[in-house]
Amino acid sequence: MAETIGIIEMILFSLIIYVIYINYDDTFIRKVPPQLIKKEGTIDNPENKEEKFKTQMTCPVMNGSETNVSRCVHYPPHNTAYIISFCCDKCVSHVQKSLKESDGQYTIVKNEDDILFLKDGIFKQYLLPCSKENLTYISELIGTSI
Repeated sequence: MAETIGIIEMILFSLIIYVIYINYDDTFIRKVPPQLIKKEGTIDNPENKEEKFKTQMTCPVMNGSETNVSRCVHYPPHNTAYIISFCCDKCVSHVQKSLKESDGQYTIVKNEDDILFLKDGIFKQYLLPCSKENLTYISELIGTSI
């Protein structure tokens, strides 16, 4: 009987460790659907670059709202700023605060040649590093103000 209890305790302990391991959010890349990570005809094909960055036409905060502004937002883990498009400056502040506090709601993941912006582990926009040229490109492509 004592051996059975010891085995059960060991199994429960192992299960707890496993649950902690699979829920550890150090990396969000495993939450991105594979079809978004390696999508034929969109990511690797330079002729479809415009289609890729048209993901910035939808606000990542207000789910479905059309974007009006494109801003450079700093991502502390990469010590880099990326261009993200939003419907309003209030959403810009919300995301910047979340990224600064590393609360996990918003993350940026580098995947091969792509930079992905995620909300709660769900893909929202393809990003470019912040530069005057990239900001002008995104603004002209999707019609947002800088």
